[in-house]
Amino acid sequence: MALEAAISMSMAHPNVVVTYAYDTKLLVQAPSATVEPADGGVYNDIVNPGGHGTRTTPAAVAADAITAAKQPAAAAGCCDAIKLHIIQEYCNAGTVRVALEHGFTGCVLSDGTSGLLALHLALDVARGMQHIHSCRIVHGDLKPENILLTWQSAAAEQLSADRPIPQQQQCDLRGLNLYAKVADFGLSIAMPEDATHASNLFRGTPMYLAPEVANEGQLSFSADVWSFGLLLIELYFGCSMHSVHATCAAFANNQDRRDRPQTPLHTFLQDIVAVIPDRPYAELVSRCLSQEPRARPSFAELAASLLAMCSAKSSQ
Repeated sequence: MALEAAISMSMAHPNVVVTYAYDTKLLVQAPSATVEPADGGVYNDIVNPGGHGTRTTPAAVAADAITAAKQPAAAAGCCDAIKLHIIQEYCNAGTVRVALEHGFTGCVLSDGTSGLLALHLALDVARGMQHIHSCRIVHGDLKPENILLTWQSAAAEQLSADRPIPQQQQCDLRGLNLYAKVADFGLSIAMPEDATHASNLFRGTPMYLAPEVANEGQLSFSADVWSFGLLLIELYFGCSMHSVHATCAAFANNQDRRDRPQTPLHTFLQDIVAVIPDRPYAELVSRCLSQEPRARPSFAELAASLLAMCSAKSSQ
């Protein structure tokens, strides 16, 4: 919990949700306990953002947050007696998950503004993740629910409130500036300089979990790339992985599958990639979903490739 606050405070990038301040509170007040705000505490950072309590390097912020969280926990006699409060920027268009369900993210498969929007959202996420990885942070739970959208439009309130948006309004809003920001570092880890992965970390959202994490508990930067590969599939078709899976499953059920084994996940995903007619995009997705973690591209490479695709689509 303290690490989540530390990581959030150390991020500064247009495609990462801004964390302004944090504070820790005891859920059960011990008689002799005195709770002091952490160095990045709410009041200190808001009133005096440049004061003595603000430390900008990830290591310094992490040390402050962990120390501050441990002290009240020890006083309460229970490490679960801490509640973390984080003040972050407001992203007024909700999550990519809700946007996908409303058909609002656009889709790379389409021409024109819709296809360009989906590519730009993918580029935003890649740039945000490039920055996160440059800080030696593994996100650990990259998925549409943890990517927030923001624009300057009153209609964003409808989307963030999970209310249907009229089809004509969807078309109109696709022409507005919409930006994606990576959020939620609750399962993130700080990777030491000399480490390639962390072991025994069987955690994350199953649908977006890299095979080496699910099977061996090995979490690395490449695990985030796998999750991003699934997001690329969703943005290509303009719908969630659940919808993509349901469509393919319905097709499979109409086939004679007696005495045939279940299709392994990786084979299933590669079958999806195979039907993507945009071969450069399909190749990028396929590399993200490589079974070998070291064969997956970095987010710097992904961002460069997606930028080139955006430029090419803009000129069409």
